[in-house]
Amino acid sequence: MEMTALRIPPEIKDKAARRLDSLQNISTPEDVDIPGYGLHELNGTPRRWRIHVEGLFYLTFGWEGGPVGIELWTAD
Repeated sequence: MEMTALRIPPEIKDKAARRLDSLQNISTPEDVDIPGYGLHELNGTPRRWRIHVEGLFYLTFGWEGGPVGIELWTAD
């Protein structure tokens, strides 16, 4: 699966904003392991996680005492 970095498309803006808000209040990545978010640890170094936004859109993030390097991606 190929991943591509994107700007937030208007049709998913509100849902992406809610996901971003939820990342601001967590103490571990597992705190967003809730129904509909589809938390998944990605392979590789440094460690990163992804959560589902809508359709093929995901937010990915690293962890350094809190979420860092948050990016929006789509799976082609």
